[in-house]
Amino acid sequence: MGSVELIPISDRKLYLIRTYDERIRQRRDNKTIRWKARDAPKSLALNGIESGSYILPNNWQECYSSALENGTILPAIFLSSVKYHLPQYFIRSVEVVGRRVWQNRLPTFKGAHLFACAREAGLTFKESDEIISRLPHKDTRQLLHKNSEEAFRLGAMCAPLLVCESDDTAQIFENFHDFEQSVLHSEL
Repeated sequence: MGSVELIPISDRKLYLIRTYDERIRQRRDNKTIRWKARDAPKSLALNGIESGSYILPNNWQECYSSALENGTILPAIFLSSVKYHLPQYFIRSVEVVGRRVWQNRLPTFKGAHLFACAREAGLTFKESDEIISRLPHKDTRQLLHKNSEEAFRLGAMCAPLLVCESDDTAQIFENFHDFEQSVLHSEL
């Protein structure tokens, strides 16, 4: 595969972009709206995962609900920052964060968790510290907003959405496992 372009996005950001008009209308009517995950029913379903080579783990509901509850904003901001400031570590960072969440079932919703991801991805201590310290900065969050708007235009309804473009073809992956099998393992 040629060059790989990955765009970090967030479920929460996609939801906010998708429901922007509705939320503005409700604000005018002086109503409030809560984020979807807090109102979601207790039974969960995974959208876009077909039976095939990917086998769902036994505790997928616990992992998926944990990701929804804790949100995907901070890991997506982390990946956006790595992509912008240290692009040579970006693919490895995607792999580390994806493996941490979906295979090892470890949290990624605090700066310390992402610092460990940065170090595992090969960033030096100083680089890791700089990336983590940029997470709350407005410019870094703006990168995520721009990425999420672009993903929404591509038809993304949830994260992760991994789009890999090569020459004149584009592959879209809706889960980390398929991306890892097709792209990461083929590059090694």
